[in-house]
Amino acid sequence: MNNWTDGFRRGDHAIHVYQTDSERDKAVLDLIAWRRNDDKLVYLSDKWSHGLKADDGFPTISHLKSDIEDGRVELRPSYPSYCPGGRFRGSGMYRLLEKTYNDVIDQGYNGLVAVGDLSWLGAHRSILSSFMRYEQGIDFARLPRNLTILCQYDKRLFTSDQIGLAERVHQLRLSAGRLDRNHWFILRRTAEADCSPESLKRPSVISESFMK
Repeated sequence: MNNWTDGFRRGDHAIHVYQTDSERDKAVLDLIAWRRNDDKLVYLSDKWSHGLKADDGFPTISHLKSDIEDGRVELRPSYPSYCPGGRFRGSGMYRLLEKTYNDVIDQGYNGLVAVGDLSWLGAHRSILSSFMRYEQGIDFARLPRNLTILCQYDKRLFTSDQIGLAERVHQLRLSAGRLDRNHWFILRRTAEADCSPESLKRPSVISESFMK
């Protein structure tokens, strides 16, 4: 049986729409199994199920503890990361991506897999529009090829219109174990020579409007 990660590529930016906590956790564990040995996974989540056990049906659970202990997987709180001081700013998130990426490279890794669970956004819908501009700007910001991003949205916390809006600003959509690509989407410009962490400080003209 094929796994959704068979169609996932390093450098992709995907949305994961889930309906159960188990579905959310399994996608993260799938990514832990998918990533390269020289990748580090950083997971921003306020809802991680720390009670998962090796017999819960997820083969990679048995490796999760050791991955956390040796630093290959790092868990961080989601809301304080996206909204330091209780305020969300798209430009601040670009700087966070840059810093996290640089820290990972300094630690000796060759790539970053960043996963963010956005359940907190369901209680802060007034910033939904600005957050979507940030999400769309990711794919124009000339991010490094070896930065992979998965954004997780709990379908129970958003309207169908809000989920549809979020899906439209991502390269790929993961839902019910199926990964689909938005073929009409303008992919991030990884083919350009200027693909480096420093390029986040000099975004394209298009992404500048998203970062305000």
